[in-house]
Amino acid sequence: RGLAVEPPANPGELDVSGGALDFGTQEIADGPTSAQTVTLLNSHGSQSLQLYDVYLAGADAGEFGIASDTGQTTLGPGASRTLQLHFDPSTIDNKQAELVVLSNDEDEDTVRVMLSCRGADTYALLIEDDGVGFEHASKQGRPGEHIGLSIMEERARRLGGKLRIEREVGEGTRVELSYHPHADGP
Repeated sequence: RGLAVEPPANPGELDVSGGALDFGTQEIADGPTSAQTVTLLNSHGSQSLQLYDVYLAGADAGEFGIASDTGQTTLGPGASRTLQLHFDPSTIDNKQAELVVLSNDEDEDTVRVMLSCRGADTYALLIEDDGVGFEHASKQGRPGEHIGLSIMEERARRLGGKLRIEREVGEGTRVELSYHPHADGP
């Protein structure tokens, strides 16, 4: 005579459809982009999945929005929650944020969906290479050294723009200038 042992219940498993979302380029004056869909699904197991929180995070989170959300906090087996996200830039430049989902999924209690877009109504210049790169240049050197970087920074300021230089020794350099053209400007 044996003792009957019931197998443990299969916990819920959070799957996210939609992957990383790229909203492309959006003119500032055009308002929000068309919404893109993210679906949260309890795809495995026989138990409910609890969604503790769903929110936007990151430095540019305010440029993205949740246009609609079906709002379920408990997903039974096979059940889903659908969100519609959009991008509405208030400034120029590349924007990134993430949709964060906190749940009781045993192996992925935090899931992040990357969001990206470029706020337009701007001009952009990008120069990129895969050369040798360079170390961070100190502006305190012999007279005449590193003057090119100073000139580029000053010209970006005069345009009311932003200059970003990314470099890594042995990996190359990326120089990006973005600015909003003014009708009465340079």
